[in-house]
Amino acid sequence: MNIGADYLFPSKKFDRLFPYLGANIPLGYGRRSQFDPTIQDVGGIPVVMEVSERHVEIIAFGLQSVAGFDYYLAEGLYTGFEFKPVSYVYSFSRKIPAAGLEVLEADTHTWSFMSQIYFKLGFRF
Repeated sequence: MNIGADYLFPSKKFDRLFPYLGANIPLGYGRRSQFDPTIQDVGGIPVVMEVSERHVEIIAFGLQSVAGFDYYLAEGLYTGFEFKPVSYVYSFSRKIPAAGLEVLEADTHTWSFMSQIYFKLGFRF
């Protein structure tokens, strides 16, 4: 999910072209849980040896600049181009391999430049 704002610049020559600059705050969350009991054969009898769940959780947030333009083909219908000149995202992950085991943690800082290029086709209500 992104939360942000754009500032549209008025075009003096073209009344259908709207260049813009803005900023976004990307937010991300993901969690995956898995239950897969270990069953072993003990003397011909199946025995459940381990019954805990495993979890992986990722949380991410950052700050991105946005640049692009929208060109209105008709009233309410536009096409456009957008990219992120500078983007920074911090992500933190936790992995719980099984009950009683140590929680594994890692974090990542990601910088990107001139990335996330989009071609847009949109409708304005």
